[in-house]
Amino acid sequence: MEASQAGYISFIADDDWVAPDFVGRVMAALEEKPDYVGFPVRYTLDGAPQVPVEHSLRHGHWNSVADVGADAVLVRDIVHHNPIRRELALLARWRTDHQNGDEFWAADLRATGRVRTEAWIPEPMYYYQETSQSWTRVREGVPGPMPEADIPPLPRYHWLTAHGR
Repeated sequence: MEASQAGYISFIADDDWVAPDFVGRVMAALEEKPDYVGFPVRYTLDGAPQVPVEHSLRHGHWNSVADVGADAVLVRDIVHHNPIRRELALLARWRTDHQNGDEFWAADLRATGRVRTEAWIPEPMYYYQETSQSWTRVREGVPGPMPEADIPPLPRYHWLTAHGR
């Protein structure tokens, strides 16, 4: 986060996927100049769809599926996968000494009260694919090639370059 010169940052894990139109949809959402971009997440376990997941400021907290009952929705407000103003992201320290560093970072940001406005994208933009053995072995990639025909060529954006290169 400190090394970035971009106005917004997000962290996409190397073992997850984003929607084919992620960059275009996020760039359109950023035209509103929000503090944060929220969206649903498609979550699967061993390939089977799990409870709906929403990353949105309107939830105001993180909770687990067990906390919400029969009509379960896993909700999180501030998540590092979602674009957030860099200046706001830097208000909290990312803890590298704990496996829940992301949750501590979100709680610290929430406590500042500074992350207020959101642009909402209603379609899933992030795909979290977990296996029942996720924590016991290295994850494998999704089998087969990406559907090239469905992915338009990516345009160049100034924020995708490192230090103006």
